[in-house]
Amino acid sequence: MCRMSYVKRLVLLSISLFVLASCAPTTKGGGGANLAVDRPTKTRGLLSIFLTLKDPTAYDIGLVCDGIDALSGEQWYPVSGAITIEAGKIGTGQVLLARSLVPVGSYSAIRLRINKAFLKKGDGESLYLSLTGDQVTLRLAEPLHIKSWGSASLFLKWNLGASLKNRIYLSPAISIAPKLKHLVADLAYVACPDIDTVYIVRTDKNWVYDSFGVRSRPIYIRKHPRLQDQILYILTRGDSGIKIFSPASNHVIQSLTIPMTTDPVFFVVGPKGRWAYVLDRQGDYLVKMDLTTGGLGARVRLGYSPNYLLYLEDRDLLAVSQGQSQSVLLLDPDDLRQVGRISTNSGPDGLAYGQGMLYVAEKGSNSIMVYDLEQNRQVRRVNVGFGPRRLLYGKGYLFVANTMGGYLSVIMPRQLGVARNIRLAKGIFELALNSSNRWLYVGNMREGVIHVVDPTALSHATDIELKTRLMGLSIVR
Repeated sequence: MCRMSYVKRLVLLSISLFVLASCAPTTKGGGGANLAVDRPTKTRGLLSIFLTLKDPTAYDIGLVCDGIDALSGEQWYPVSGAITIEAGKIGTGQVLLARSLVPVGSYSAIRLRINKAFLKKGDGESLYLSLTGDQVTLRLAEPLHIKSWGSASLFLKWNLGASLKNRIYLSPAISIAPKLKHLVADLAYVACPDIDTVYIVRTDKNWVYDSFGVRSRPIYIRKHPRLQDQILYILTRGDSGIKIFSPASNHVIQSLTIPMTTDPVFFVVGPKGRWAYVLDRQGDYLVKMDLTTGGLGARVRLGYSPNYLLYLEDRDLLAVSQGQSQSVLLLDPDDLRQVGRISTNSGPDGLAYGQGMLYVAEKGSNSIMVYDLEQNRQVRRVNVGFGPRRLLYGKGYLFVANTMGGYLSVIMPRQLGVARNIRLAKGIFELALNSSNRWLYVGNMREGVIHVVDPTALSHATDIELKTRLMGLSIVR
């Protein structure tokens, strides 16, 4: 009987510890205890709240909040439960404070309910501060409209220097940051399928700048090859569709259903912006779709789990990696007939192209194959990290996302080995480089962050935390 009682207590203790651990905030500046993982609906939209610091070196102040609420009409709706915000962990970055589904409607204010505050001293000790009030209410200059199936973001700024009085009293000087109307920097669009949201990142600050809702699990984003800042195409897996998005108006202007497709997993857009080429996992098909009419241009069954697609513009060819056949197919983009086949090691996945060379990520053998398309022969094979999935050719390098190994391999195309490995985290996947070549963005599906890498110094610069699964990245000027 005593033995059973001990076992029961041990089980209950284990469950309690698991629950406590799973509820703990994980964002670098605190917050995030109740981040939404559900998709927007007809009656509830998604609201994300981000925080930056005006003077990050002034003081290392911490706030313990009982919650964050949003006001619609006369009703306050919770956006977050209890969170702790630590200025010293935010620095010059940005933290996702809260994300939650709230009722559709117009919102006029945000409220932070503050329980206590503390000042971290140089010796690591904390000095608790007297609060001048137990809440901070922020009125919006213009109402924030939460729409059906929508996703919106608010941005707060904390003035640390103006918050502390006589190093004893704290009156948090937090304000709502105005949204910038015109940006000279590139914008990075990030597809988040689990919350039906696309976040927009400004690449000059590496901060989230805006967000919008896209129904039915957006997974990849492509820009129009000629109208790059005017039209984006978003592949949605849930309804086998392509949404046409206008960055100028910041909303979806048209929805197309991909013909004869049930499970789209990847797509590219042709050089003139008329045709989309879509891989359909159900039946292993490749579909050519007219983006002006939504009609079917061609359809072919490839078989053997095609998982990546690349358009080679200077050769007018499509390259498709087949994960289960150890090959890359070369196809005519007009009628999708096969015009060539390249043998690979096991598990060919991501592809890249540059200087006449086709690069193939061989995730099954942890290597990169370099293939000369002009001479129609393999040039060499480079061993990299564990599970290479995605490649990007740019800045004079070939970047390799080793998804299972958790680090980015950097290869100089004319050399035989890896020049450098940049440690990030397991789960890295999609890659994107902004037009100024200042930053390389590495989406991490597992951690829910975008790792920002300096491609000149070949070093990890910072992270952009979104706390949800990330898929496609696209950079727009």
